[in-house]
Amino acid sequence: MCLVLIFFCATDAVVHKFLARSYRLSSAEDVRHRSLSQLKSYQDTHQQGLDLIDADALKQGIKLDRNQDTSYIYIANVSIGSPAQTFAMEIDLWNIGDLCVIGSNFTISGTFYDPSRHRKQTYEQRNSSTFTGLAGSFQNHFCGSGHSGADLAKVDMRTANVSMGIVDKLSLYIESEPIDGILGLSPTSSFLSPNNLVTQLLGNLEKPIMTWWQNQTDYVGTAQVTLGAEDTDNCQSNYVYAPQVDVDVKFSNWKVHIASASIEGKPDSEASWSKHNFVAIHRIYQHFLSHRSIVRVHQCKRCSLRQHEEPLDCGLRFDKGKNVVFNIGGTGNMTDSSTKPLKLTGADYIKYYKYYDICYLSVYGSKYYTTVELPAQFMNNHCLAYNAKEKSIGFADAKWVNKDPKTYGK
Repeated sequence: MCLVLIFFCATDAVVHKFLARSYRLSSAEDVRHRSLSQLKSYQDTHQQGLDLIDADALKQGIKLDRNQDTSYIYIANVSIGSPAQTFAMEIDLWNIGDLCVIGSNFTISGTFYDPSRHRKQTYEQRNSSTFTGLAGSFQNHFCGSGHSGADLAKVDMRTANVSMGIVDKLSLYIESEPIDGILGLSPTSSFLSPNNLVTQLLGNLEKPIMTWWQNQTDYVGTAQVTLGAEDTDNCQSNYVYAPQVDVDVKFSNWKVHIASASIEGKPDSEASWSKHNFVAIHRIYQHFLSHRSIVRVHQCKRCSLRQHEEPLDCGLRFDKGKNVVFNIGGTGNMTDSSTKPLKLTGADYIKYYKYYDICYLSVYGSKYYTTVELPAQFMNNHCLAYNAKEKSIGFADAKWVNKDPKTYGK
C-alpha cells in the first residue's frame, strides 16, 4: 500500500505551496477536551513524569489549573472523491504522518462529541466514482480506528490519488475538535505505509524539502507549507540543519541533539546539558502552557523570575534579552559530525502570561526528561524545515520577527 498525496515525475523541480488558517479553540471546554485527549495519547513514561510534577506542585500547596490558557490549530480545506466532498482538515506536523478522514458510519470513543457545537462532515465513499477499497485496517491515538481506501484528493489546486485512513471510530482528539480529519505532515512513522506521508510527498522532488512558516499573533494568522524548496518568501536564507534523532520514538519527530550551549558567548555551566541533551519542537505551534510551565508560573506568581540572577520583568526589552545559543547536531548522522548554532533571543524564550500579568522563562526543561522544549513564540520568529533524503531538521530566521511576546497569543 502506497501513501501518496501528489504525483511527481522524477525530475520535478516545481515548488508547491499552500496556505492554512489558524482557528482558535476559544472555550474552556474545547481546551479541556484537547488536553485530555492528548494526555490519553502520551506514553506511560511521559504520563508518569507529569504525575510526579503534579505531586511536587501539591507538596508546595499549588493546585494546577490546566484550563487557564487556550490553544489553536491550523485548518486547510481538502476535497476528496468524484464528485468532490470538501473537509476541514487540521494540518498536523507533530503527531502523525498520514491522512485520515471521518467515515460516514462513524461512532464516538467518549463523551466529547457535541454535534450542536462541532458538526462533522463525513466521507461518503459510496458516492465517489473514484473510490477504491484497500485491504487492511488501522488504529491510531489521534485519528481513531477504521479501514483503508484510496481516492482522488485535492489540496489547494493540486489533485492526486491518495491512500488514506477512513475513520470508523473517532479518537478523542478528532471528537473534541472542529475538524473532519487530519492531514498529517509529521516526519514520524506511518501507521498506513512503510514511509510516512511527507517522505512520499518529497521523495521524487528535485529538492526533497518541506518548509513550515507561520504568522501567528493574537490568534489571527496563517501558515504556509512549501514542498520542494526552502521557503524564501517568508524566511531568511540562513537555514541550519542537524540530523533528526529518535526518529522512531513517539512524539520525538522534530528532535535534534544539543552538543553544547552558551549564553552570550559564555559556556552555560548551570544548565546541565549533559542531561538535557535534546532540543525538541514539540507541538510548538499550539499555544497552551505545559504542566511544567504552569508549575513555574504558580511558584513565581509573587516573586521575580530569574535567569542567571536577572529578573524577567515585563519591562525587559524582549529584543535585547540575552542570546542563548544551542549548538545542535554532532550525532545521528555519520556523514556529518559537525554542529550548527541555533540562536534564541529574548523574543524567543520570554513569555507573557496575561492572567497574572507576569513574564517568565519559557524554554521548558525538567529533571524527569532529557528534552528541552522550545516555546511557542519561537515558531513565530523562525521557519522549520525537513529534508526527507537526509533525515535532517532545519531552522531559519523569519523575515518578520515579533519582538514583543506580549502581543503573541493574548
